[in-house]
Amino acid sequence: ILGRYTGSAAPISATGSNYIVLSDGDGNPYIYGQWAGSPVFVQHAVSNITSGSAQTIFVLGPGGSNSALVLVTGRDASFNWFNDILNVMQSNSAQTISTQNGGSPGSRTYSMSSTALQLNPSATQVIVRVVVLQNVNA
Repeated sequence: ILGRYTGSAAPISATGSNYIVLSDGDGNPYIYGQWAGSPVFVQHAVSNITSGSAQTIFVLGPGGSNSALVLVTGRDASFNWFNDILNVMQSNSAQTISTQNGGSPGSRTYSMSSTALQLNPSATQVIVRVVVLQNVNA
């Protein structure tokens, strides 16, 4: 555990085991995963993704993962939201499989830079969360 974390902040229960947690220092999990030989679930939250430039929101790994199925969610200051499911591959590819919008969150462009998934939104997003649904190793 890095940062202050009591072990009871959602979605991790105090009775859970084998979790790796990075906290924001106020007891809120920032990045967490459950380790059982390979990552099963990882969430990464990024704040204030500004429009006009690609910003890294997720990096593939560990252990040489060369692709992942990820859910990217976000919202702007007016609470317009989006949910995107992507197939992310180290071979410089980020393919959007499914998208759902609430309101008008603006368009989003995803790209890969080596192992980094980058987001370039047309409108500034207040919060973006990335959830790894499945890591695939070669």
